[in-house]
Amino acid sequence: MQKFKIPLIAAGVIVLAILLYFLLVKPSGVYRAVPASSVAVLETKGWAQFKLKLSNVTGSALKQTYAVQKLLSQFAVLNKLFDSNTQLKELVNSGKTIASLHITSANDFDFLFISDVGSMSDNSLLNYLQASPAAKKVSIHIYRNQKIIDVLLRDGNQLSFSVSEGMMVYSSTTFLTEAGIAAIQSGDNNASNKGFKAIRKPVSADANLYVNVSKAEV
Repeated sequence: MQKFKIPLIAAGVIVLAILLYFLLVKPSGVYRAVPASSVAVLETKGWAQFKLKLSNVTGSALKQTYAVQKLLSQFAVLNKLFDSNTQLKELVNSGKTIASLHITSANDFDFLFISDVGSMSDNSLLNYLQASPAAKKVSIHIYRNQKIIDVLLRDGNQLSFSVSEGMMVYSSTTFLTEAGIAAIQSGDNNASNKGFKAIRKPVSADANLYVNVSKAEV
């Protein structure tokens, strides 16, 4: 695992090179939900500020990449879902949320998001999601004795959420949400990775990008 600091003023070369592997995060506690199979992890001081930084010259070029477009698109879906709940909307856009990138098929990838939600319960989250005007259907399935909340939005997008040990784990790919729960329960995660722990530092630039070079095959 290697770490990159991204002061977006000159991040183009670094991130665009990493985007050979797509793009791909914050308190070490949430890293317990990042599966060891992650290709990369991105943490920011705050996603709202990070998105604003993308409006500069370098950032505008990054926004044209598929990976960044996909990441921002998923944040747009999350903001729509939580638009009527200020607490969750601010949480999702804060530095308490990290994003990890995972290969989902031979030709595609997706993001797994993890937020530090403190004492929030899965029932509280379920109530929030059911009350969202953007949610068309909310259902539940059980994975490893853990409640997974599946949400179909009125615009056709889908998301799966779970709350475990103070973390909200969620993705538009259900098996990634399940993988986050498995990472917490099994201990096979970034938080237990000695190499990752050795390089992880607090966010001092706009963002920290960690790339798992053993998973990112050139």
